Amino acid sequence: MKMKKKTSKNILWEKTYRGENYFDNAHTLKGKETGDWSGVILIYRFLILGGVRPRFLIEPDVIEFSGKDEEEMLESFERSVGYLEEWKLGNEHYTKCDLFPDEVNQKLTEFNLQKYVKKVS
Repeated sequence: MKMKKKTSKNILWEKTYRGENYFDNAHTLKGKETGDWSGVILIYRFLILGGVRPRFLIEPDVIEFSGKDEEEMLESFERSVGYLEEWKLGNEHYTKCDLFPDEVNQKLTEFNLQKYVKKVS
């Protein structure tokens, strides 16, 4: 039996973005091939939830991809996240990022949640 996430109820708006960097196990830090043609990429699901007072959430997650060689691994990567828009974090964790993507900021304003517009600096 598959459990549903708590956030699946009362979703007024949602959009998932992928991070700008992926991590592969195919190469060492020195660039040597390891033969392990797999990797992961971070994705971020932005949600505005309904209720008495609308709430804003970010759900980070990881997508894995793999293949029998580099070409197949990269094809798997494209199939897994190619449809997602990239969220450029500037090599920062999402909690340190100055701004959310423009569409997220627009939706926050639209749902009267300007207090969540993220500006760190």
